[in-house]
Amino acid sequence: MIGWLMLLLLAACSGPVETGRTVRDLMGRDVFVPEEPTRFVCIGPGALRLYSYVAPAEQLVGIEAIERAAEGRAYVLANHELFDQLPIIGPGGPAQAPDPEQLMAVAPEVIFTTYGADAKALDSLQQKTGIPVVGLSYGDHAVYNASIERSIRLIGQVSHQSERAEQVAERIKAWLAELSSRTKDIADKDKPKVYIGAQSHQGSHGIESTTGQESVLMTLHAQNVVDESGIDRPVQWDREALLLSDPDIIFLDGGGLGNVLSDLSRHRAFYQSLRAVADGQTHLLLPTNHYAKNIDVSLANAFYIGHVLYPEQFSGRDPAAVCDEICHFLVGKPLYREIADYSYGGYQSFHLLDPVEE
Repeated sequence: MIGWLMLLLLAACSGPVETGRTVRDLMGRDVFVPEEPTRFVCIGPGALRLYSYVAPAEQLVGIEAIERAAEGRAYVLANHELFDQLPIIGPGGPAQAPDPEQLMAVAPEVIFTTYGADAKALDSLQQKTGIPVVGLSYGDHAVYNASIERSIRLIGQVSHQSERAEQVAERIKAWLAELSSRTKDIADKDKPKVYIGAQSHQGSHGIESTTGQESVLMTLHAQNVVDESGIDRPVQWDREALLLSDPDIIFLDGGGLGNVLSDLSRHRAFYQSLRAVADGQTHLLLPTNHYAKNIDVSLANAFYIGHVLYPEQFSGRDPAAVCDEICHFLVGKPLYREIADYSYGGYQSFHLLDPVEE
């Protein structure tokens, strides 16, 4: 293995990039990148997902170890054969700092990253490696927001895939517009009260894990019982508050369903007291978070939620087929069945007191 000092010497001797351009990243940094780079790496939660939506996977020269495990992530399932052959550039993970030596060993021309809470961390990595580091961001907890769109367009700008980036941004907004259009005229009196639990936020959690002002439910103009408490962020909600809210329908995220099933054996009376559970009005979603927001799956989940809440308005839009449509456009393959296999079989209603088998 080339030593750390030797790598630094090679980086210093290579000199500055002679031709290139300056881009503004999501941290507000001006980064000088090569004019036509063809060698990329992506580090940090969700960076590779956004890259995979826009730029050729064949131009990746290394990968974090965490990205070798598919675990229902569409972009990994679509590219697993290629990803399995790429050199490892570090373990990856939210708490894992990048390894400059491993990054330099694969000689990327640009590093895309969501790692680092501020510009200083990215400047430090760039100084250590001598490689341009372009910061991306997922912004807040919304499925799609201005930060995600800017990140997608920035990847397109740097990789000369701006046309594809534009297509991705516009298609995602079109799906969101469709969801809103199908539900915007439904009267409040005809809307059931909804709760989404077991959401993953920096790890998997049980039924208490939810989100106020959940963007999927807001796009569907649905009545999220958590919003009645004035909560506007991911939260571990009080069980008593959940009982008092008495939702008509409960959706459980596949990423935390195992925690719910384990908890059920110890607190069966609590679940029996939830009307939605007693009435068999529990429904399974595909995992929405794994190494940052699964944007593709979250969009597909929105169509499933709409199908459950408002079957007439979503007639003709089979949720599994929509998931295939979304994955095919964003990562090149229809992947509903493969993703569902990682999540208890995928979209379904079930009686939680007689739970689905793992």
